[in-house]
Amino acid sequence: MDVQSVQTANGNVTANAALNISSGGASGSTVMTTSATGNTGENDSLGYADLTGHLSQTTAATTIDAESQINAGSGYADNIAHSVQAIGNSQEIATVGGSNTMQVDQNNQAIVEANGGAVVNYTGDGTSTFSSVGTGNNITANNSAGATTALTLNQTNTGQYVQATQFVNAGNGQTIAASSNTIGNNISVSNANNPLNLATNQDNTAYIRAQTVETAYEFGTGAANASGVGNSTVAGNPGGDLTLNNNQTNAGGGVEVISSFSGTGGLGYDASSTAIAMGNAATGFACSSCNNKMTVTNRQTNSTAVSATSTLTMSSANRTVTGVSTAIGNTATFYVSEPDN
Repeated sequence: MDVQSVQTANGNVTANAALNISSGGASGSTVMTTSATGNTGENDSLGYADLTGHLSQTTAATTIDAESQINAGSGYADNIAHSVQAIGNSQEIATVGGSNTMQVDQNNQAIVEANGGAVVNYTGDGTSTFSSVGTGNNITANNSAGATTALTLNQTNTGQYVQATQFVNAGNGQTIAASSNTIGNNISVSNANNPLNLATNQDNTAYIRAQTVETAYEFGTGAANASGVGNSTVAGNPGGDLTLNNNQTNAGGGVEVISSFSGTGGLGYDASSTAIAMGNAATGFACSSCNNKMTVTNRQTNSTAVSATSTLTMSSANRTVTGVSTAIGNTATFYVSEPDN
């Protein structure tokens, strides 16, 4: 299969959702998903046939916006799974056997934002999760059953900003986890048993912002997490050679990550807040016992501010309180290990 694909999004893309519980509640599970994407594509060869092609995605200087809210200030909901996602360009590739030789070019010029929130009087049984994800460009490639893969992946994110926020206020919550995750350019590639040759070029100039704010009057476990990165590449080949030529440049508006958790007065047990901000991040791994090799050329340049802020405020005694704040300009991790590790 040979694919020549060009996608261009010139208009705003918006998704809005709200769940209102005025009295009583929702037992069992409450699931709410909201997503907005400028361009999305999927190219798969799942029967040992070869896959080739050139894929291009472009968003103009518009807005990709996903907004989602749960309003249950006088009600309850159990086992909540609330997610909101906004992506400028997204491309998925999958092969089973055969060879995969492709070039993907992504250019996001749009503002991308995913904003979620919830006000819940009571959430009891199970774990309630609230997540927001904002991404300028995303490429995911999964290759298995002896696929031979050679990919050239180019991403440019020049929109004004990419943002993900999550604001959660609970009166009484058993287990509450709120998170926001923002990435300018993201690449994730895996291969198995045959060589993986990967050339990546990522350039981000957008302001990257992630913020999670969580409050609870009474809680069993309360966790607020936020992360933001200008450029991220992960490449793994647990059963074959890995050749990675990685180039990442993060400039422009900076990376700002804010996370906070507040116990506002009642009984609380375990509380945590984690904020992680990075300019450029790269990870590569291969098998240490397969007589294969990993060859990496890595170039990372961060020339803008990177900040992470984590805050916890407790108004009563708690069992454990944990705060983590990490800011890194460039990080690169390359390792070999047993396939099961």
